[in-house]
Amino acid sequence: MKLDPRSNLLFVAGGPSGTGRVYDATSGAEVAFYQFRPASPFPPPPPPTTFINDVIVTRDAAYFTDSLYVVQNANNRVAVVELSPDFLSGAIVRYITEPFASTPATKVPTTIAEFGNSLYAVTAGFAPPAPDFVVRLQK
Repeated sequence: MKLDPRSNLLFVAGGPSGTGRVYDATSGAEVAFYQFRPASPFPPPPPPTTFINDVIVTRDAAYFTDSLYVVQNANNRVAVVELSPDFLSGAIVRYITEPFASTPATKVPTTIAEFGNSLYAVTAGFAPPAPDFVVRLQK
């Protein structure tokens, strides 16, 4: 959940519902609803299809993230996690390191979202010229 003080909008990640919602922070009224992916099966044990677990707000957009990929900011990589059948644990099966390793402007990924056959990461943009930068990653 993130508040954008410029617009006074509250952006809320919807977890296993696969949704994102936007509320007026003063009145509490819902001003936008997004169904990013079909809701995960409930109750478990079917594997989750999605879990929209975070949102990051930039000057130009809000990015909602799905938790099946884990951003490791300081390591400049994304860990791909395979969950156990009971969802009580997971194992890192590989890392995505490009373009973070080779392009200074894309260092420090902060959040990630899946769209179609690609992943998109928002970076902290500590290297000029971009204060934040969206990069496309290969799955």
